[in-house]
Amino acid sequence: MPRTLAHRRALLPLVVVGLLAATGLAACSSDGSVDAKVVRVVDGDTFEAEYGGQMKTVRLLNVDTPETKHPNKIVECQGPEATRFLQEKLPAGKTVKLRFDQETTDKYNRVLAATFLGDELVNASIARAGLGVAISIAPNTKYYEQVKAAQDEARAQKAGLFQDNLTCSPSAVAEEQLGALGAVPADPAASASSKDISAAAGALLTVVTVARSGEGMLKDARDAVIVAALGADGLNDATGRLTRELTTADSRQQALVKRASSVKAEEDKRAAQAAAEAKRKAEEAKAKAAAEAKRKAEEAAAKAAAEAAKRAQEQAQARAEADAPTYSVPGNVAPPAQNPYPGYYGPRCYAPGGQTWTPCPEKAPGYGQAPTQANPYPGYVGPRCYAPGGKSWTPCPKK
Repeated sequence: MPRTLAHRRALLPLVVVGLLAATGLAACSSDGSVDAKVVRVVDGDTFEAEYGGQMKTVRLLNVDTPETKHPNKIVECQGPEATRFLQEKLPAGKTVKLRFDQETTDKYNRVLAATFLGDELVNASIARAGLGVAISIAPNTKYYEQVKAAQDEARAQKAGLFQDNLTCSPSAVAEEQLGALGAVPADPAASASSKDISAAAGALLTVVTVARSGEGMLKDARDAVIVAALGADGLNDATGRLTRELTTADSRQQALVKRASSVKAEEDKRAAQAAAEAKRKAEEAKAKAAAEAKRKAEEAAAKAAAEAAKRAQEQAQARAEADAPTYSVPGNVAPPAQNPYPGYYGPRCYAPGGQTWTPCPEKAPGYGQAPTQANPYPGYVGPRCYAPGGKSWTPCPKK
């Protein structure tokens, strides 16, 4: 014959006592509760306690607080506040009463219990402060309604996770990152240098990177306590807005990188052209200077050569004059006067003393004919002494 529900409920305290004994929870009262001494608080819904001569980790039933200790999750919104709340409620050395539901331990071997300070259910007090949400994990649902009612009070009072303008809420996180993206300066002007454009791209990348972190936090927060408290709609809206803005910012940042590269290439091209032009001008100036130097050198050489030739000519003339025979007119003979008979080239008949002459008579040989004899004394322009007959002459002897 099947056991009735009343029968099963009557047996439940005996079952719990047996489980408590199996898990080392001794010294329990007739209702299955035990007294324990708090050792330390781990986080908002977990603490360590000592009873029955053993150290146990206690996980509060039917309440979940934001994570602060999970190895693979970020510190969740209001998590530190929940931890501090429980530390204030359960200081080390405080004696509490633990009461249990159907399952007394979880897969981590933590003791699952409702914790009482006198008549106060600490599990519900956390929810009432807005620092935790009610959860129901079958078959342990015994305290769920009390915790849920406390959570509703927190919502009505806008306490904890339910407060307005909560800076760590999904909307606040999204707004903060959206504000940072919106505060990025406008793109550099068309005339900006590649350095300025690259700096703008780097600054935008920094903001985008931080915003991506915020986006990641929002995506990771889908299982967060605050989402359970506020609902997923706010999270989805915040994540969607931030994702859209990040897509735009990403495109803008990539465009700046591409633009900086293009401008840099153009700057390098202009720099190369300027360098080539400077080199050309330098080579041109060098060639011009070399040509000018060559011209001056040639002019100087020509001048020196001309001066040397002039000096050589003067020296040769001086030597020729020095080497030419010199004559002097006898002291008693005056130099002949200028030809007094222009056009007459016939024989000259000198008067005694040889200083004056007259054309010889026509009967004289060679009369009226131009002299045919060349100057036998080149360069001599002194007085001439003619031989008898007037056809030949010699320089007059010196004094």
